[in-house]
Amino acid sequence: MIRDRLEELKQETQLDHASSSDSLCIISEDELVEYVREGGNEVESEFVIIPLKPAIEALLKVYSEILREFHIITNNLEIMKDMIAAKNAKSFNEKEFFKTRQSSIQTGNNIMGQFQILETNLPKQNDFSTLARMKRILYYGLFQKYVEIWTETEQFLQNYEANTRKTLKTQSKILNIELNEEEIEALVSNKQTNLYACNILEDTEHARKTLDALTARLGDLKKLEKSLAEVHSMFIELQRMVVEQSVVMQSIEKHFLDAENYVEEAVEDIKHAEELHKKGVKFFNMFSMFNSKKKVITEMAKETNSVPVI
Repeated sequence: MIRDRLEELKQETQLDHASSSDSLCIISEDELVEYVREGGNEVESEFVIIPLKPAIEALLKVYSEILREFHIITNNLEIMKDMIAAKNAKSFNEKEFFKTRQSSIQTGNNIMGQFQILETNLPKQNDFSTLARMKRILYYGLFQKYVEIWTETEQFLQNYEANTRKTLKTQSKILNIELNEEEIEALVSNKQTNLYACNILEDTEHARKTLDALTARLGDLKKLEKSLAEVHSMFIELQRMVVEQSVVMQSIEKHFLDAENYVEEAVEDIKHAEELHKKGVKFFNMFSMFNSKKKVITEMAKETNSVPVI
């Protein structure tokens, strides 16, 4: 015989707010209506939200949010599968892949945290009220769904890492690089999934450092070139000054030689003048003596009244 639960339902519907043992949060009817309007088309669920009371509404809201996060994980899984397919077509975006993977991990951790909170608020096993049964059904049903979704995601990621390890081993053999298991695990942990790309990056980094060194050296050489140009200009200026001084020195030498010649000529002229002077003095003396004799003879002739004979 079915027990009449009308009184129990009436008592539950008279509750204005959910107690701490019946729900996880308290929301108003307006918030619920807005939530259903916004999320009703985004999340597919077999549960129908009926505004029986705030506790049930809050409970359904929490699990609807979990369903939405389920949808995020499944979408991310499909996206990563498409990316892996694109990897074989040489159009694999590794950064985008790890970003999607990290999004799934964060979402999964968030869901697990919510389930842990829900588990602490599960009703006792001997509680057969409507809300208690809903909590148990939703918790165990969706938790099992979460386990299935996350198991599929984890299996996909494990397969991806296994394939990545095989690829790294193959590439290490091709590149003749000895890598042990620990080094391969370190590469996978550091998201270095392609040794070719790693080598290219290393070569690029080495080339960049070499270019930086050459650029710095070029700067030093330009400074040295500028200094040498300044020194060259100084030597050109010194050469010009030496040439000018050479012209002056030649002019001075010419004047010196001319002066030396003039001195020699002057010495000869002085000697000649001295000789002429001596001759002139001698002639003057002789002329003076002649005049004296002439005067004496003239006087003697006057005294004797004879013709003077010189």
